[in-house]
This record gives sequence, C-alpha cells and structure tokens, in this order.
Amino acid sequence: WIIEENGKIILEADALVIATGGLAAPKTGSDGSGLALLEELGYEIVPTFPALTPLL
Repeated sequence: WIIEENGKIILEADALVIATGGLAAPKTGSDGSGLALLEELGYEIVPTFPALTPLL
C-alpha cells in the first residue's frame, strides 16, 4: 500500500487495516455493512466475531 500526496510518497505499508465497525455495538451506528461492501469490492474478509475492547 502506498499513500501519495501531491505526487510524493508519504507512507508505504505491507498491510492495511480498515476499521469499519461490526455488530458488537449497533447503538454506535455500526451495522456491519462496511464488511459486506469491502467483500463486494473483492477484498478478503477475515472471519469476525463480536468483541468489545478499547484500542490503545
């Protein structure tokens, strides 16, 4: 993955994490549809399971 700004590479990475939210807390507005969208676009989806944990 490469991120460019004004034609200049500002970040290169071997992997990318796309945090779309899941089904663990629907009151926050997440319904899991982000995963379905990414799958439709051809991305491999790692199996998920509901979990609530802070990101540090």
